[in-house]
Amino acid sequence: MAALFGKNSKLTRKQADTLVREYYDEIYVFAYKQTFDKELAMDLTQEIFINVLRSYDRYDANKASLRTWIYRIASNRIIDYRRSRASGERMQLPLEDVPEETDNGFDTL
Repeated sequence: MAALFGKNSKLTRKQADTLVREYYDEIYVFAYKQTFDKELAMDLTQEIFINVLRSYDRYDANKASLRTWIYRIASNRIIDYRRSRASGERMQLPLEDVPEETDNGFDTL
């Protein structure tokens, strides 16, 4: 597939459609297995392919296969999602659940 598009080139609309059709289901399944949430997996898959299409001109077939490169983008996007979710959960900790500092430097609950 990568040879069809050429190395470090811009994709035409037809090539972009072909790339998405070729890998969409596979990446959706990957995202679903990571999240166990159909809607979230669909959203992440869409974001992943937006990233793939926007950064295709930086793809280097000498460094990785197209499939490997797409999976790396997918993995990174899912990691980013988990980090933002974990960060959001920490930020939403109710004030009464925040440990208080004591005189000896240890926190108490």
